[in-house]
Amino acid sequence: MKMFFSKCFPINPKSLKDIRNFTRIFFQQINISTDQIEDLVLVLMEAVSNVMKHAYGNKISEEMLKIKINLKDQKLIIIEILDKGKFVKIEDIRSRNLSDIRAGGLGVFFIGEIMDKIEFMKNKDGEWNNHLVISKKIINRPLYPC
Repeated sequence: MKMFFSKCFPINPKSLKDIRNFTRIFFQQINISTDQIEDLVLVLMEAVSNVMKHAYGNKISEEMLKIKINLKDQKLIIIEILDKGKFVKIEDIRSRNLSDIRAGGLGVFFIGEIMDKIEFMKNKDGEWNNHLVISKKIINRPLYPC
């Protein structure tokens, strides 16, 4: 069974709640644990927050952010985040040093720890400036736990 979800959201911090709720509903339709759902929602929220912060300078924009979520063969979740903000240089994307104890700056670290693969794609049609693709193999819950 394949499942696919694609939706655009305004570049606005108020969108974060809608993104979180909408993606959580998608993940709940898949036969995965609550812990996996929360990890995936955390990753998505960190990535979207980074887009708003770095590609848009934390400014509300008329532009939209596109999120695609694809479940392949009940085993692999692929999440794509596309935006039209300022081009992000791949070499500038990194987590801060973990020994630097302070709030913030760990989103990239969490994404890397939770997800299996992270890719920054060049969008061939030029419609989007930044295209993040992250994927994770998932473990299905038993349908009838003992």
